[in-house]
Amino acid sequence: MQALALAFGSGIGWGTADFIAGLSARRLPLLVVACVSQAAGLLLIGAIVAIRWEAPRESVALVYGLAGGLAAAVGLSALYRGLAIGRMGIVAPTAALSGTVPVAWGL
Repeated sequence: MQALALAFGSGIGWGTADFIAGLSARRLPLLVVACVSQAAGLLLIGAIVAIRWEAPRESVALVYGLAGGLAAAVGLSALYRGLAIGRMGIVAPTAALSGTVPVAWGL
């Protein structure tokens, strides 16, 4: 039951964030929206890391983490641009399908 509640909360959080970012991207420059959203996430994850710091076992893990973070920032910027110029009902579900790529790659 806890997993269901966490999944529901996550869906509400992501949906709300995408909706607000899409509306903001129509009124503000894309760079501003992307930087504010990424800064908010950095503050949150920075606090979690500061509390629960554990050094990575391999230094290559930091490189992979940085590359993944950069790819996520580029992907979110593309999503926000799509939400700003396109229809949210088409852009958001299409972007949501991006989660199938790593699953398909892993199979």
